[in-house]
Amino acid sequence: MERLPFDTLLDRFAQTQDGNEDDIALLKRFYLDDSPYHSHILSWDVTARAAFSDHKFLRRLFVERSNFLAECHPRDRELIRRYWGDNVFKKVWGSHIICNKLTIPAA
Repeated sequence: MERLPFDTLLDRFAQTQDGNEDDIALLKRFYLDDSPYHSHILSWDVTARAAFSDHKFLRRLFVERSNFLAECHPRDRELIRRYWGDNVFKKVWGSHIICNKLTIPAA
């Protein structure tokens, strides 16, 4: 199976002539011209942005359900922090850090 080079795919789509029947033309028609999903993209974007700005949703998804933030590489966690911003990141991950640093002394 050949992988598609997505970084150059849009350039290749732009170079495809109408009426062409090669693989790139087929993909262009499916993904751009005749996609049944095009009319949904804007509403999906709005929904995703709203969900990913809700710290309670993010905490459930990335801390409580999957423990993703605890398991991901610190470098990746830093990228996530920069993307979400300090305020949202602290609300999602902050109490997790505090709770994990607390230890109960042995009896």
